[in-house]
Amino acid sequence: IQPVPRRWRVRRFVEPHGGEARDWLNSQCGNLLLLGSVGTGKTSLACAICWEAAHSRRSVRLIEVSEFQSALRDTWGGGGRRESDVTQPLATCDLLALDDIGASRGGDREAWHLHELIGMRHKNNRQTIFISNLAPEKLLPELGDRAYERMKEDSVRITFIGPSLRRVRK
Repeated sequence: IQPVPRRWRVRRFVEPHGGEARDWLNSQCGNLLLLGSVGTGKTSLACAICWEAAHSRRSVRLIEVSEFQSALRDTWGGGGRRESDVTQPLATCDLLALDDIGASRGGDREAWHLHELIGMRHKNNRQTIFISNLAPEKLLPELGDRAYERMKEDSVRITFIGPSLRRVRK
C-alpha cells in the first residue's frame, strides 16, 4: 500500500476549504470528515493534506475502503501475508485517509476489520480523514454504532456542495 497513490499527489490546498483543512491538520488531533457529492474535490483536498503531512515528516496513508477490503481478502488464502500485515500500517500511521466509505460492500469479516481499524486509531489518538459521498446519517448503517460514534467524536466536518468538478473540466 503506497502512502499516497501517484495519481493523487496533489500539492495545494483547494478552496474554499483549504484554510479549514490546514487548521485541522496543524491541530494534530481529531478526525476530519469530508462529505459531499461525487467529484466535488474531497479526495483532492485529502491528498493535499496528506502531502503536507508527509512533508512535515509524519507517516501518512491514503486508501480506498474497497482496496483495504481487497487487501484483507488476499490474506485469507494463505501465501504468508496475515491480516495484521494489512491493518497494522494503517492503524499506526500518523495520518490515515479512508476514501469512498460506503461505496463498496464487503462482508461481515471486512466490516469487522474496518471497525477494528477505526477503533485502534481512536484509542491511540491518530488523526483520520473520512471521505464519503454519503450524508452523515447514511454513514451510520455503513459503519455501525461504535465506529460511527468514534468517527464523529472530536471531528471537523467539511461538506462539499456543487456540481462535479470533473464534468466542469471537460
